[in-house]
Amino acid sequence: MVLLLIAAGIFLLIRHPGRENINKNRDVFTPPQKPEVLLPAPPPVKKLPKVAIVIDDMGRSRKMAEKILNIKSPLTLSILPQRRYSVWIAEQGNRRGHDIIVHLPMEAIRPLKLGEGGMYTWMSDDEIVETLEKDIRSVPFIKGASNHMGSAFTQDERVMRIVILTLKKNGLFFLDS
Repeated sequence: MVLLLIAAGIFLLIRHPGRENINKNRDVFTPPQKPEVLLPAPPPVKKLPKVAIVIDDMGRSRKMAEKILNIKSPLTLSILPQRRYSVWIAEQGNRRGHDIIVHLPMEAIRPLKLGEGGMYTWMSDDEIVETLEKDIRSVPFIKGASNHMGSAFTQDERVMRIVILTLKKNGLFFLDS
């Protein structure tokens, strides 16, 4: 029995690793830490497509232009060059925040009269450039150009190359309407 008491005493006196902290923080519960979960970055927000409303053939009628200018939506006004109301419509449209483009009269497959500023496939390179530059200058605030008629003109690579290069030189885009 003495041996049993000596063995029990030795057992109690020997320090066991980790046992010294057992009673110190007995009243505090610390839950085990969960590993941090890294979620992948959300995909970038896709931009919705944009729609542009282009009103063609402006420049002939102030009365019709006034009706269109009063529309309270973003519009692109495509204005025929060298017409009676071209400058006035461009100025009013720009003041109201509308985009302005010049509506270039171009040769159609059917023989139609184009009027001032018209461009034909039979014209020389210099004549096309001269006419286009005059058309561009006749409508203020333009950001680009579109074709008025033009079914024959836009199919001709030579003349369209001249138009595109001239527009590019002037910092303008082309819209095939």
